[in-house]
Amino acid sequence: MKSTLSLSDQRDYRTKANSPSGTISDSDTFTYDAASRMLTAVSGRYSNTVTFTYDIAGRLASEALTYGGQTYTVSREYDTEGRVKKLTYPDGSTVERTYTARGQLDQLKYNGNVIDTRVYDDGGRMTSSTYGNGVVNTYTYRP
Repeated sequence: MKSTLSLSDQRDYRTKANSPSGTISDSDTFTYDAASRMLTAVSGRYSNTVTFTYDIAGRLASEALTYGGQTYTVSREYDTEGRVKKLTYPDGSTVERTYTARGQLDQLKYNGNVIDTRVYDDGGRMTSSTYGNGVVNTYTYRP
């Protein structure tokens, strides 16, 4: 019979987990910072490491997957309201978001090209979504 072993630190955060296969190479290891944010997750089973970084406000700034000697990073930028405004992917492509004054998603851009623009009514309900290819979806609501 095989079992899973989990070890936790004094804050009760998981620091190590051995898989049911029972081999050390299948164990996972986790590290955290003083603010209890995960810094690394190392998988013995999949031979990869995920590393997390945070900005000065404590928000996730990047996730980096290292596998087979290659590192793939996704980074985030935030607006002054703390909403994600830009994602940058490993291939350099970007997704940018803008928001309305009410905090609703206004527009999405992929690599600088508008791919979705949304319009809302006075009640905050989305009334249309216009895609970069010109397709428009409209939404109506019962009074």
